[in-house]
Amino acid sequence: MASSADTGTYLLVVAIGTIMAILVGLVLQRSGLGFLREVFEDRDAAQSVSRLLSVAYYTVAVGFIALMSTWDPFEIEGTVQYVVTKIGSMLVFLGILHVITLAVLARIRNNSRVQQMAANLRGGRRAPRDSGPSQALGPGSS
Repeated sequence: MASSADTGTYLLVVAIGTIMAILVGLVLQRSGLGFLREVFEDRDAAQSVSRLLSVAYYTVAVGFIALMSTWDPFEIEGTVQYVVTKIGSMLVFLGILHVITLAVLARIRNNSRVQQMAANLRGGRRAPRDSGPSQALGPGSS
């Protein structure tokens, strides 16, 4: 049997791939929300950004799964081997997409931390200068 598959096999591959994408997406959404809550003080903003990232993830993942289900770069013998090869390639892709998403979330969090540290350092330097003249004059003097 060549690498072509029937409609039922394509649908099986798409169904399994979609289930895998949903499971990975749920993990990303739960984990990513913790990262985003640390970045955004407003919980609603963190939730909104999390949803937007989830939509992007699902769109890319399901689109790739749909393409992978019909793309045959080499010949595969047998239906079981066909399904296993397709699912394996989808798992590799979802793993890569998962790592990329986590890297983006970590970068967002790290940029926020750097900005907070810079603001704290600037704020720490300004405080003595702002209070300096009043301290030099002493209490009660204007």
